[in-house]
Amino acid sequence: MKALRPVLIALVLAGAFFYFTTYRSNGGFRAADWLSRPHKVEISEAAGGENLDGEEQNNITVYRKNIPAVV
Repeated sequence: MKALRPVLIALVLAGAFFYFTTYRSNGGFRAADWLSRPHKVEISEAAGGENLDGEEQNNITVYRKNIPAVV
């Protein structure tokens, strides 16, 4: 009986998931509608790259020289 309980719980959970995703998705309120179809889409550009100081440039140069050794 101990081994049967987790199997039954898993079947109930899987059945509930199947029911709610298959048959109940035709209802009125759908949470994904307001996430996937916004009225206005705002697009912004990323900020430009920052200038690196000398120490960071040195670290990048050393890393690029030793890339084959790193792998």
